[in-house]
Amino acid sequence: MSADNTTKIGYINACIAGDFRYASRVEVLLEGTQAHVVLLENAAVAGMDGPGTSTPFAETRRKTVEAKPADIVKAIKAVMDETITRYGKPTKNFVWVGVKERGLSVARCKEALKIA
Repeated sequence: MSADNTTKIGYINACIAGDFRYASRVEVLLEGTQAHVVLLENAAVAGMDGPGTSTPFAETRRKTVEAKPADIVKAIKAVMDETITRYGKPTKNFVWVGVKERGLSVARCKEALKIA
């Protein structure tokens, strides 16, 4: 559990065609009976021709739902951006903390909630 009383139970990261200056991350944070699904994004400093560094990650979307597997998966799909859907391939790459198999599914979310 982190200092803000949330526990990360799932996440996925993706970047645009290998350019880590343009990245997105979706995190699922459990707080009591609620789950916060957060989209974080960064971008290249001074644009594509800049010095090769990125801005810090910033929260761009958040959806809070009851900590029920179906609701959490629906919220994840609602906050994902094109970088995640196109380059991250969440159907097979979404990571649930403590769960052996990867992939965005209600069954795996249920398993992660049991572990948390």
